[in-house]
Amino acid sequence: MRRAVFVLCAPLFLLGLLTACASTTLTVEECRAADWRATGVEDGRSGRAAAYFARYVEECQGQGAPDRSVWAAGREEGLLFYCTPAGAYAAGREGRVYAGVCPDPIHPDLLAANDHGLTWRRMRQRISDLERLETSFNPGCATGLGAIGRFRNCRSGAGLYAGAGWDPRIQAELRRLRREIAPFTTWPPPGDEMIGGI
Repeated sequence: MRRAVFVLCAPLFLLGLLTACASTTLTVEECRAADWRATGVEDGRSGRAAAYFARYVEECQGQGAPDRSVWAAGREEGLLFYCTPAGAYAAGREGRVYAGVCPDPIHPDLLAANDHGLTWRRMRQRISDLERLETSFNPGCATGLGAIGRFRNCRSGAGLYAGAGWDPRIQAELRRLRREIAPFTTWPPPGDEMIGGI
């Protein structure tokens, strides 16, 4: 069972490491004035690996050395949040794949919570894309005014459903997604105290 979980989760772990490597370059002023403990806390809450500190050393070369021990203490504090189902879920909602930096890197609850958050993000993005498409199809109509029949009085000048003011395929998919996203808006899902009974 553990081997199966590892095989399934290894690609997510590698993607998480790649995602965790994204960074913006620090300026000279940021290197000199950095609060390395607060930076470590933020990096821990983001699930960044200990090796991430090397980026700061490289970016701040000659601008004041980053304090690794202070940063590491902050990172450990941040990991206390990240290494919980709530933290893994929050990371997923932000589009970050579970990075496997916790004491038990293949923790089933963390993987499930992170996947739950990632699913919410994918669905939310699809809803946003459809709402933008809906707006471009109905340029005179605002989005967010209600799920059913909101474009009844709108007029569309082009498209397959010209004159109807709305595309029933978009409306149908939006209704479906708005219904299906509800269980993914929190962790644990409504009605589930624990996923998998672990």
